[in-house]
Parts: sequence; C-alpha cells; structure tokens
Amino acid sequence: MENSCGHCHLAFSRLKPSISCDGFCQHSYHISCVGVVTEVLKVIKTPGLFWYCVECTERKKNYEEWYKTNFEERVNKLVTNVFDLFSEAQSKLMVKVEEKLESSVDCRVASGQSLSYANAVKNNIVNVLVKPKNAGQSNTETKLKIHQAVNPVDSSIRFSQVKHVKDGGLLIKCNSFTDAEKLMSLASQHLSDEYEVREIKRNNPRLKIVGISESMSLDELHSNLITLYLRTPVNVKC
Repeated sequence: MENSCGHCHLAFSRLKPSISCDGFCQHSYHISCVGVVTEVLKVIKTPGLFWYCVECTERKKNYEEWYKTNFEERVNKLVTNVFDLFSEAQSKLMVKVEEKLESSVDCRVASGQSLSYANAVKNNIVNVLVKPKNAGQSNTETKLKIHQAVNPVDSSIRFSQVKHVKDGGLLIKCNSFTDAEKLMSLASQHLSDEYEVREIKRNNPRLKIVGISESMSLDELHSNLITLYLRTPVNVKC
C-alpha cells in the first residue's frame, strides 16, 4: 500500500481507514476522500469483491467498449473471409466440373450425338443481384448481411462466384435455377426492407451454321469456322 492518499496526498494513519483500488491505477485512498463508509469497507474487503476508483471505473467502461467493438470487427472480418474462401472453393470446384462437362461434350460431338439448344442452356449459371437501397453502403457490409441471412452451407445453396458491383451491390452466380430461386426466396424474406433482390436475365444467343456435320470434333469445328470466316459470303443464320 502507498504511504499517502491518491486524492488528498496526506499520509495514512490508523485513525483514518484506507482502501486500495483494484483497477488500473492501484492507488490507495482515505475512505473519506472517495465517499466509502466503514460499513461498506467491511463488505468490500470480502474475498472475491473488487473496488475501483472513479477514474478506473470510467477507464474500465471504455476498455470494455473497445474490446467489444474490436471483437465484433474481428468476428465480422472472419465471417467475410470464410464467405470469400467458400466462394473461392466453389469457383474452383465449378472449374473442375466445367472441364469434365466440356470433356463429355467433346465425346458426344465426336460420336455424332445431337446436343439440342434447350439441353445446352438448361443448366446455365443464374446471376442474382443483391443491392442495398442505401447507396452509401459498402460491398463488405452487404456480403456480411447476406451471409447472416442466407448461410450458403446451412441452406445448401451452390454458387460459383460473388462479384462486387457498384453502390455496394453483389452479383452472385448460382449454379442452377433451383439455387437461384432458393437464394432469392431467403434473401427477400430477410432483407427485402433494405435490399433489392432480383435475377439478372441472361441472353442466350444462338447461331445456326449450315453445311457442317455434327459428328466432327471440336478441333475440326474450329478449323471449319475459320474457313467459313475467310469466305464471303458466310452462310450463317441468327
């Protein structure tokens, strides 16, 4: 214990009981200087109880608020990083799946099987736009809100990519129409008051090239297209 009071700076004596702060300062005070009566002092000295001076009480409140804010920021950053990692992992997986599908299509073209336009586009990736109605919001905050409202793991929503767009929006590329519908349903249910949620319609243009056999390989098809391009006129129907 210190030899003098942290408030009046007078020396301690047996006639004037003192109390020590359990906070940051660790100063000792006359109980009369800090407004503590003898009966309260007896209670405070009970094992497991702590007493803080006015300054340390304020500092403790500020530190608790700082730790809370810092903790929340770290958790939000962690959630965003996990969301990004999940998105990246799904993107890499989709690349592998697309490579397998392309290989399968190569085999079908080489074997002369017909691939209809309907079959070619029925599993197209669907783009869903989630855009805050408050234009001042950041993309990171939008991503965090989406993750809180629509957890892709719990809801089993598959997507291949999440892109930042202007005004704090996100463009989410879902792997199927089913995934897109599920995402839009959950997002609209929880976020419709603050966000615009809608599907971005994609155009699926098609070209009909006359005079080319369906049984050729992709390399042969590429070569024939170059040959057609060099000729004039080219017999291509849109």
